[in-house]
Amino acid sequence: MLNKTKQEFHPDLEGVSQSARNSAFNWRQSNARRRWNSGSRRNCVATRTLNDLYLRLDVHIALTLCNWSTQRSSLMSRDNIEAGEKLEAAADLSSVNAYEDDFM
Repeated sequence: MLNKTKQEFHPDLEGVSQSARNSAFNWRQSNARRRWNSGSRRNCVATRTLNDLYLRLDVHIALTLCNWSTQRSSLMSRDNIEAGEKLEAAADLSSVNAYEDDFM
C-alpha cells in the first residue's frame, strides 16, 4: 500500500531501524557472495581446461588457414599455368560476383 508521499509501506519492517535493515542486507549480500565464490572455485579447474581447449582450437584453426593459404599461393604462382587457365578462372570469378549481385 502506498501513502501520499509515495513511500512503500512494509508491515514486516515497522519499528526496525535503518541500521538493522542495512546490516540484514549486508548479511544477505555476503552470504550470496560467499556461495558464488565457493561455486566458482569448484569450477575453476573446469574453466581453465575449457579455456585451454579453446586456445588450442584457435591455434589449430590459425595454422590450418596459414597452411591452406601457403599451398594456394604456391599453386597460383607456378610457372606451368597457362594463360587460358588464368582467363578461365577470372571468368568464373566474375560469374560468381554477378550471381551474388542478383541476390543482394
